[in-house]
Amino acid sequence: MVTERRAAVATFAIALVCLSLGSYSQAGDDADHDDGPPGPRRIKKCGEIKEPGSYVLVKNLFAQSPKSCIKISARYVTLDLGGFAIIGQGDRVPGFRAIWVEPLQGFEGIAVRNGSVQNFYDGVALEGAAGSSVESVRVVFNLNDGISLHTGLAKGNTIWANGVGVKCIASLLVHNVFHFGNTVNVEDVFNNCTLADNGPPAP
Repeated sequence: MVTERRAAVATFAIALVCLSLGSYSQAGDDADHDDGPPGPRRIKKCGEIKEPGSYVLVKNLFAQSPKSCIKISARYVTLDLGGFAIIGQGDRVPGFRAIWVEPLQGFEGIAVRNGSVQNFYDGVALEGAAGSSVESVRVVFNLNDGISLHTGLAKGNTIWANGVGVKCIASLLVHNVFHFGNTVNVEDVFNNCTLADNGPPAP
């Protein structure tokens, strides 16, 4: 009886170890993001965010046209680019976006900050998420809109060589730097955005 119990315990322990190793491998190698140590969930490749919470890039991400990089399908997501860049590769065709939220899904409260987005059709497309913000992001070489917002905030961004620097509806734009090369710096769709202390870089 004792031998049988020991064998059963050993079998159970081995099963737990195998299960743990399998879960770690899936999160570490295949998932778009994983929990890792306590803190924001780490993003290692392009994919979809489906749960509220805090996320951070741990490396530069590269997206091949026409597939967009990060789709956010949740409310109240903070995406910290961690100083890294999301870079588009290939033709900048419509629908090719670095970060985006699908409109009319009820998502809101998205925050994107601290990194670079370049060479897409649209850079940071958050017009589908009311009350969102883009802060301290370098937005460069996007063919259509660099940043798009609906009732949101664009603050402290460096924006240049986009079709439209910022496309906005009822949003606040403050302390952004518009370098050369934007066809239009700001497209205020309904003339209800507020602009304060934006401008070209200091000489």
